Amino acid sequence: MRKLFSVFAVLIVISMVAAACQPAPAPSGGEGPTKVETVVVTVEVPAEGGEAQPAEAQGYGTIVARVKERGKVVCGGRTDLLGFGYLDENGKNIGFDIDLCRAVAAAVLGDPEAIEVVPLTAADRGPALQTGEVDMLSRNATWTSKRDAEWGNFTWIMFYDGQGFMVRKDSGITSMADMDGATVCVTSGTTTEKNLAAAFADAGLTYEAVIFEDTASVYGAYDEGRCDVATSDKSQLASV
Repeated sequence: MRKLFSVFAVLIVISMVAAACQPAPAPSGGEGPTKVETVVVTVEVPAEGGEAQPAEAQGYGTIVARVKERGKVVCGGRTDLLGFGYLDENGKNIGFDIDLCRAVAAAVLGDPEAIEVVPLTAADRGPALQTGEVDMLSRNATWTSKRDAEWGNFTWIMFYDGQGFMVRKDSGITSMADMDGATVCVTSGTTTEKNLAAAFADAGLTYEAVIFEDTASVYGAYDEGRCDVATSDKSQLASV
């Protein structure tokens, strides 16, 4: 009886496998294959501490149309970073980043002087783009996937840079390990601030952050001796 049961069980399994391998029956009435509809659901990614802000909220072409109607390009930039965005002796904003803004104005409006530069702190960069306060961001901003999703479309990399630390010659600091327990001046809302925390944590070091909204205040506090170290982009440190 046990042997017969075993054979019977095998036959059942074989029958099930064979049935599973058969093609699905064609629909009755001679109709073609069943049409399967795909529904795409768009989910907005919420910005930090706020409501969802889709990067394409303003729509394709609307910014260019707005620029043409206004007659000038409004760029989020800087007025205090030598070489990139700063005021010359005549009060004119010049530099690498400002030249990019002028190039866009020349391409869209035929006039490189048809620009307005709105000075932005690091923390204001994303919100200014999301709300339409500026047409484009033409200032230093590290490209991250999170910012790409929340701020809008980054175009191409304009400048390769890295983070550095500035210390006094007589500080005795020659390596990161020497900065254990140091006070560090840093700008808020930047990848510099996040990298600082990650690097010290990975190295098992401690530090006290002295945080400012703008980079000029970072260097001012450093000059006043309020911190042992200042950290920022190497290009910025070189301009101090």
